[in-house]
Amino acid sequence: MGRGGLPGGGLRLDEDGGGVTYDEFLEMLIRCGEARYRGVSCGLPPDDSSPPLAVCAEAVLQHVTAQRSEISTLRRHVLE
Repeated sequence: MGRGGLPGGGLRLDEDGGGVTYDEFLEMLIRCGEARYRGVSCGLPPDDSSPPLAVCAEAVLQHVTAQRSEISTLRRHVLE
């Protein structure tokens, strides 16, 4: 084991700044939703664009917190 590190080369919490803040964690989840649903088409042509960022964020956050499935959130957006 190297000096100050963990087995496998990781850093201790006091060495890497203590992890992420709540806001940073939410930002990461929102970006994951944006990337995950970028290729999803909502609606019928010619308006078959990807869902807005707010819908992507809502879908991934509700999925992660087990409030609603991703599909039902995206479908609800299509039907609005």
